Amino acid sequence: MLKHNLTYRFMFAMTIIISLTLTVSFIWDYRQQKKQAYEELREKGYVITKQLLATREFIAINQDKINYDSTGNFEFKALNPAAVGCGLGEIFSSWTDYNIKQTRVDVRNPHNTPDEYEREILERFSRDISLEEVWGEEVLNDKSVFRYMVPLRINESCLPCHGEPVGETD
Repeated sequence: MLKHNLTYRFMFAMTIIISLTLTVSFIWDYRQQKKQAYEELREKGYVITKQLLATREFIAINQDKINYDSTGNFEFKALNPAAVGCGLGEIFSSWTDYNIKQTRVDVRNPHNTPDEYEREILERFSRDISLEEVWGEEVLNDKSVFRYMVPLRINESCLPCHGEPVGETD
């Protein structure tokens, strides 16, 4: 009877130890896989964003080639960086499950109005100019989505259209 009782206790203890070890291992694996998935999503967001920014920069640099004919006559073709970014975003969204949106606090195009999450991140970007990217998960339209945002900062190629004085044609 004593031998049977010791065997039972030993088997019970081993079952508890194995169960706890498997549970801890499962939780650790789950967290590692989730962390890896987040990093892959962040990397995809980074690459897609850099491609869009490179396209915008190319369009900005080539505005003279786009809008002037060979004899020097100006004819605005509405192929500026913002328009190209919106068009690329629409095409990309129709081809994939990803959505690209250009937004800002004071929008010119109502389609670009920031939602609550975007407004919060835009405010963070304005408070901290060293902040280069923000990402996270949220529920949007009853679906869990990964969101990735970067600031679009004005550089030299932006000034022909966005220079001083504000409100006047450059």
